[in-house]
Amino acid sequence: MKKITRLLSLILALALAVVSVSVTAIAEVTHNGSSSITISGVPTDNAGYFKVYQIFDGDTSDDNDGVLSNIEWGSSLTTTGQTALIDAINDYVGSTVLDSDATAKEVAAALKTYVTVEEDLRTIMMGIFSNSSNIVADQQTAGISGISWSVTDDGGTYTHSATIDDGYYFIVGTYQGVAQDTIVVAVVGDTVASNKTVNAVTISKDVDNNNYAYGVGEEVTFNVNVTLPSTLSAYSEYVIKIEDTLSGLTIDDQDLTNAVSVKMTDSSGNTAALSNITPDLNSGVLTFTLTLNSGNYDFAAYAGGYVTFTYTAEVTDEGYETSYNTVKATYSSDPTDSTQTITTSEEKVQLYTVSIKVKKTDGTDPLEGAFFTLTDNDSGDVIDTRTSNSDADDSNIIDAVSSGITTFYFVGLGEGTYTLNEKTTPSGYNTTGDYTIVVNSNGSVEVTDADGNTDDSYTVSYLENLPTAGEVEFTVVNNAGSTLPETGGMGTKIFYTLGGALVVCAGVLLIVKRRMRNA
Repeated sequence: MKKITRLLSLILALALAVVSVSVTAIAEVTHNGSSSITISGVPTDNAGYFKVYQIFDGDTSDDNDGVLSNIEWGSSLTTTGQTALIDAINDYVGSTVLDSDATAKEVAAALKTYVTVEEDLRTIMMGIFSNSSNIVADQQTAGISGISWSVTDDGGTYTHSATIDDGYYFIVGTYQGVAQDTIVVAVVGDTVASNKTVNAVTISKDVDNNNYAYGVGEEVTFNVNVTLPSTLSAYSEYVIKIEDTLSGLTIDDQDLTNAVSVKMTDSSGNTAALSNITPDLNSGVLTFTLTLNSGNYDFAAYAGGYVTFTYTAEVTDEGYETSYNTVKATYSSDPTDSTQTITTSEEKVQLYTVSIKVKKTDGTDPLEGAFFTLTDNDSGDVIDTRTSNSDADDSNIIDAVSSGITTFYFVGLGEGTYTLNEKTTPSGYNTTGDYTIVVNSNGSVEVTDADGNTDDSYTVSYLENLPTAGEVEFTVVNNAGSTLPETGGMGTKIFYTLGGALVVCAGVLLIVKRRMRNA
């Protein structure tokens, strides 16, 4: 038998006297002569959010604060449901503490004595109300009729209030994108209950090794994680349907069953592989459905754990144009109604497939006559040199100097280090040294020139519907060659003439000097 030490802070515990049950409110109980319930911190203003089921009926008075007296069975449980609650308590205790014909007062006393854990009490009640045969016919879908909720905005959350008869209640609510809330509460006059989400189901998607930069043709392994509710045992069947949009990706649709693997992980980290999935690929949307029930797996042991769906896809030619992939999950949300589901909001995963745009100039104007190659340093592969940012059109691939081309593209690059080499230099210009280009796993790009100067300020823009998503642009400058002094030609004649004149002048001066000496 499970032993727990604390009472449900959100639940009102039942304290029994000989003919009455004393109940402490979740937050605070005050009596003003009217029976009502106020639930605060609700994330929706939907007035029809809560379904209310009455387990026990009873009375209260201002002279007996917190005491529910004259306890009888409530309006929501059938005879079958009353028996189911008795059996559930005996199963929980591990021995027969209640006879099959126990009265409502005796059942309430057993709950107070033995079920002292918030989650256990909640699970027991969810198990009872997950079976429609335990609920009276006109309450199976929407709970007790005639309850009118007033809703006030608290600035981001809401408070729901309703007039309600004295009694002990199981209250459940669901809303889009968030899992089920459940409250077990005794209404003893004016009751205030704090709302608590107990079955939060979330979805996330990531990539193996946390590398999000992939080139065209490379394979990407995705993991989609969906949490399981802590109250999984209350469901006779629990269904999770994943819809994954493969934008810029492709997957082998001939072998989908083997392409998708599934495992469950419990709250302690223990895992188990599953095989009862039904993958389908239609119009680029990969769908796989997992159905959990006692017939195909002991799934209750994985309450509070999670399910991981893993698959591998290949980046297509369009991958560099589509930066986002989306996934959403639809899952069972109400154990009392197997047709009720919730669909999460879409989770976006951003892949980085980079294109490099190299502009060739003379420092001022575009310069023709160059040709560049880009080499993957790891594989040694030479990336196609293109005349436009399109990987789908092979007609723009060039392998030598092309007339009028001053801009070069290298598209569909993934994580790695690349070398940009000026294979052909425009006539009359100096060859530019190699550039080193690093594409990081997060999509950022670093460019280092031939002199070792690194510019890591290149950021890749990935916006939906952006035609040039993932493009990095930088300029490579060619300097013109220098004109140096040379011998020969007109310049030498000038030197010879001047030299001869100087010799003649020197001779004349020498003769004059001699005659002056002899005079």
